[in-house]
Amino acid sequence: MCCYASAVGLSTDMICGFCGETEAQFQETLALLQHVDYHAAFLFPYSMREKTTAYRRYKDDVPEEVKKDRHNRMVELYRRKCQALNEAEIGLTHLVLVEGTVKKTGQIMGRNELYLKVVFDQTEIPSEDGGKRGMKPGDYVAVKIVAARASVLSGVPLFHSSITEFYRHISWGDRALRVDD
Repeated sequence: MCCYASAVGLSTDMICGFCGETEAQFQETLALLQHVDYHAAFLFPYSMREKTTAYRRYKDDVPEEVKKDRHNRMVELYRRKCQALNEAEIGLTHLVLVEGTVKKTGQIMGRNELYLKVVFDQTEIPSEDGGKRGMKPGDYVAVKIVAARASVLSGVPLFHSSITEFYRHISWGDRALRVDD
């Protein structure tokens, strides 16, 4: 028996402006960022750190304004890619692990299996025992995604679940999960 997961999220760390980096090399970094659908990326301009091999062996010869420009271009490309990836989740139902409450809005915040942030309103929803209850940290909740930004998905909570129970109620589409009606 063979199993596979269609919902996989990739994460990376990238720096730009490392010692000696040329514009052509930076373009290769952008091409990789364009080609791979990263769900999370930690992007930074290079900075010298004492007590590192790079500090002892290399000269920081990429001007700060070039590093800043390259960093801004990387971040802009990444945000555009994230916006498109997240918009593709609209209409799908995700299993979300509740982490807490958004202080500013009072909404519930959690993470899905791709480690994407998902926010939704606090309300009572069906629970495993047949009743209804609110949500608290540690709960798994099925959430239908209704809106997306580059850094967060917004949804409507449907029901409390467990990992096992959630997967009993889903059907595999061509790339994501859909809850059976």
